[in-house]
Amino acid sequence: MARPVPSWKDLVTQSPTFITNSNPYLDFAVPTTATIVHAGGNSMDLEKMKHVGSLPEEYEKILQERESTVLKAVLKQDLSKCSNYFQMSHLSGSMKRMTLNSRRGFQKNVHLKKCVPQTNLLADKRVNVFMTHGELGSTMEVAYSAKSALMVSISGDQPKNALMLAVPYDKRGKIN
Repeated sequence: MARPVPSWKDLVTQSPTFITNSNPYLDFAVPTTATIVHAGGNSMDLEKMKHVGSLPEEYEKILQERESTVLKAVLKQDLSKCSNYFQMSHLSGSMKRMTLNSRRGFQKNVHLKKCVPQTNLLADKRVNVFMTHGELGSTMEVAYSAKSALMVSISGDQPKNALMLAVPYDKRGKIN
């Protein structure tokens, strides 16, 4: 018979090290001890982000269509199939039954892609705004790429991540 799973509180007190998914350079300052290791961002390759390759011709054409571009990453990332690309895995709302081949209801300046070279696009000066749900990976990518972002946070750590990069305005539109 299997042993019962111990409470997380017991595990924390008995563990010599506690690893968090946060980046101390971007996250809010909190008191901590030497036994807490902040591992968020350890997979960020800053040198690779500085020296990304050229975009595929398909994306060059898209970026040349307009003066400014908004990159909207709306869906789940699947690194096993699509490294550094966003993978379309599910759609919500009115897009639920739409396939990638269906452009019904979209303007011709909207391009639906199964995967996009996100790191390369964020490095491109023609991309002006990155719209994302605000999971930690995307939050760090947008912070390190110095792009403006619109974060539509839904659950988990996403609201906190969005606040890490937020510029708070008062009701008169002035920066606080």
